[in-house]
Amino acid sequence: MQPPRLAQNLFRLFANKFEHETLIGDFDEMYQITLRERGRFFANQWYWRQVFRAMPAFSINTIYWSFYMFRNYLKVGLRTVKRQKIYSFINILGLAIGMACCLMIYLYVSYEMDYDKFYPDFSRIYRVATDNRLQSRSHVWALSPAPLAPVLKEGFPQIEHVARIMRRERGVVEKDEQLSFVDRIIYADAEVFRLFGIPFLIGEPSSALLRPHTMVITQSFAGIHFEHNNPIGQTLTIDSTEYEITGVVPDPPSNTHLKYNIIMTIDDLADDYHMASWSHMYLYTYIKLKKGVDPSGFEEKVRHVADPHTKSQIGEGGMRQEYFLQPVGDIHLHSRLIAESGRPGNPLYLYIFSAVGLVILLLACINFMNLATARSTNRAKEVGMRKVIGAHRNQLISQFLGESLLTAFFALVLSLLIAEILRPFFNELSGKEFLFNDFFQPGLISLLIGLALFVGLAAGSYPAILLSAFKPVTILRGFSHAGTRSAIMRKILVIFQFAVSVFLIICTFVIYMQIGFMKDSPLGFEKEQKFVIPVREDISINYETIKSEFLNHPSVLRATVSSSIPGRGIHMHDFRMTEGDKTERYSFQHLYVDLDFLQTYGIEIIAGRPFQRQMRTDVSEAFIVNESVVKVFGLDSPQEALGKTIDCGDVPKKIVGVINDFHFYGLHGTIEPLVLEIKPSKFSFLTLSVNTVNLSDTFPFFEEKWRKLFPARPFEYFFLDEDFNLQYQNEEKTGKLFAVFTFLGFLIACLGLFGLASFTSEQRTKEIGIRKVLGASVTKIAMLLTKDFTKWVIVASLVAWPMAYLATQKWLQNFAFQADINFSVFILATLTALIIALLTVSYQAMKAAVSNPVDVLRNE
Repeated sequence: MQPPRLAQNLFRLFANKFEHETLIGDFDEMYQITLRERGRFFANQWYWRQVFRAMPAFSINTIYWSFYMFRNYLKVGLRTVKRQKIYSFINILGLAIGMACCLMIYLYVSYEMDYDKFYPDFSRIYRVATDNRLQSRSHVWALSPAPLAPVLKEGFPQIEHVARIMRRERGVVEKDEQLSFVDRIIYADAEVFRLFGIPFLIGEPSSALLRPHTMVITQSFAGIHFEHNNPIGQTLTIDSTEYEITGVVPDPPSNTHLKYNIIMTIDDLADDYHMASWSHMYLYTYIKLKKGVDPSGFEEKVRHVADPHTKSQIGEGGMRQEYFLQPVGDIHLHSRLIAESGRPGNPLYLYIFSAVGLVILLLACINFMNLATARSTNRAKEVGMRKVIGAHRNQLISQFLGESLLTAFFALVLSLLIAEILRPFFNELSGKEFLFNDFFQPGLISLLIGLALFVGLAAGSYPAILLSAFKPVTILRGFSHAGTRSAIMRKILVIFQFAVSVFLIICTFVIYMQIGFMKDSPLGFEKEQKFVIPVREDISINYETIKSEFLNHPSVLRATVSSSIPGRGIHMHDFRMTEGDKTERYSFQHLYVDLDFLQTYGIEIIAGRPFQRQMRTDVSEAFIVNESVVKVFGLDSPQEALGKTIDCGDVPKKIVGVINDFHFYGLHGTIEPLVLEIKPSKFSFLTLSVNTVNLSDTFPFFEEKWRKLFPARPFEYFFLDEDFNLQYQNEEKTGKLFAVFTFLGFLIACLGLFGLASFTSEQRTKEIGIRKVLGASVTKIAMLLTKDFTKWVIVASLVAWPMAYLATQKWLQNFAFQADINFSVFILATLTALIIALLTVSYQAMKAAVSNPVDVLRNE
């Protein structure tokens, strides 16, 4: 009868490991005696007691032994860092740059992903969007009709809260006879505070917006206008209307699509006819569902809720409104609807930056592996000696992984310093306001520690396995080939590094080429030298007088007024042709202009005529359309469109002219059908075509005229080309960030290349000395040392080209109009990588080439 197998194995382990004074055979004999005299139960109990007697010795010795080995490994690791300063610096700096990139990209991506997710119960908050369906096409709006919210509130008990929000243009604040602008004004129902869970610093949310001409302001706005005084009950004049302040709320976080400085009561819009109209997409409607309500099922119930109300207003011509729900947390990244409340993000860029961050970190890990395996010959004898005196392979792996983790944690500390140094620059590029404290969020600290562990283990695993596999007999006989055994793997990793670098360079070039193409391509109108002044007053009566006042200056060549300008938002209305049997309606962009708009913007008339002063009926009876309208109506030519009558629910008017298709917006999308009409009550912008040579003299004249014409409103202006190019802000920001990360990734690759070049020249010093003695020139030796690196970069480029082509073509599909990407971009990227690589290794190559062979061969 044998003792319990587990107890037997444990005791044998303890006794053998620590040379216990009692032999195992004695324990087996005593077990058999106890078994005969007292039975199996007592024998088992006796044997287990012996096992537990041995365990304290095991525990104490294990702790002591582990501490001793840890101290030894730490000491060896620190000595290795100190002895190999250049390679340690390259490893630590490369890993630190990679980790800093990951850290900054993580902050940027998490910021974008967390948009609108700070609201309490954000998963139950939805925006109700509108799909306007016609027979031919549909237009999907972020806006909805004003009467929708009351219908939802009264007819659907599944809704906990409902609120309407309407954005307002910039306002003028008057206080103590001082005028200033205020942006981000919104009208809202009083229920908006409970729906979004907006806390109040001062005031009561239940009564804040119940009376007309009341408003709630943010903390920063209160600090500007009231300093440390309590603003509750005080009044402010905004656009000549006096408002009472009934509450102060915190400033909304920057990562929300709902931005505001002032929240006014929506009751102030009660007299606006749009508030009763189902046909106008007028404001944003938000709802908060009760707990347990299925959003998809509820969406089906409200999809056709407008049908009974819209039949008489917009039912003719086959139009129909359908509603759907958008989770508030998805609006920023996953909504591209008409009239979005803010500039949306692009999830594609988040995926790209996340991938770039991981790739840069991978490049840093590859550097570590390359340099560690390349210098393995220097540690081969150490491995051999450790194995001879009894070290197991697992112990050697633990030692080298420990050194790798030590390097990773040094890099982690340095990465925080690098991230802090780059933070202001990164904030400027990304348009965010990250603080140093953001690096120490609880979740991010765990991520940083996990990142250091991952990098240390990932980068150190291959060198640890390679070094621990050396055979001591072969090493100590002097036949070590440890440095060349992994040469093929090193070449593969270097090629991968430069393939990634060339890939990033090509992508950066393509991004900037597309941005340049969009900025420089002909738009079909003139946007240069256009001085634009927003007019936020009713100028329907005196707009000609205003134009003439500014035209008195010799630098002003032309002047025009319009409801919008290229690049800004524009009205959309439904049109139909009244002639023949066509009853189908189409949604067209609708721009209100004066007689001088086409001439001022240099828009070409391809058929018919422009609006003319001598044709007094143009104000009430004429339309001008672009070529896209002609195509949508199915007409064969622009000339055929002349004289056709169309209407948009108002008095039918004739088409008197057809203009060329011009890009009212940027080159992201296709050109939309556009209808021009004269309607002075809609004019909001004054555009001056100016000679900018003497603008410093002209500008005071503009300001003086404005103060004379509009003394109650501060002077504001902008240049059209700068404003128009704001559409490309996301692409420009992406290009700059991509260029920075490309530079950092390439810097990491060059650091590794510098280390390998240093190692190669060090390994070939005797060969170089002999070649110089035999008459080799400095140039030939330098070319000998750089030849391999040149081949690696060329091979890497051939690997990168097809991947870069596919990636850039996929990205360019986001644009309706694309730049022509030819083969020269790929050649230029390869030459860039090759030149930088050669400059990186040239220092080490020239240093080795000019060395004195006597010093090298003295001891041979």
